[in-house]
Amino acid sequence: MHRRHCDVIARRCDIGLPITAVCREAALLALQEDIKAQFITARHFECALCAVRPRVPDSLIQLYGDYQQQRGLRLF
Repeated sequence: MHRRHCDVIARRCDIGLPITAVCREAALLALQEDIKAQFITARHFECALCAVRPRVPDSLIQLYGDYQQQRGLRLF
């Protein structure tokens, strides 16, 4: 996978969606197709992005966002 593909996937992983979980899911998808798979394709990552759910609830993300605005912080 090219660096630009990695950048696209990283941008699509927002707060609450751990990139490690996406990578793990993509690897499992590749292995389900071919147990001897040596590569994970962009298609595997696309499917993984749809399958993995955020670990941080939207309400907590909103709380942090509100706090940042109130304090004039820009962390992300």
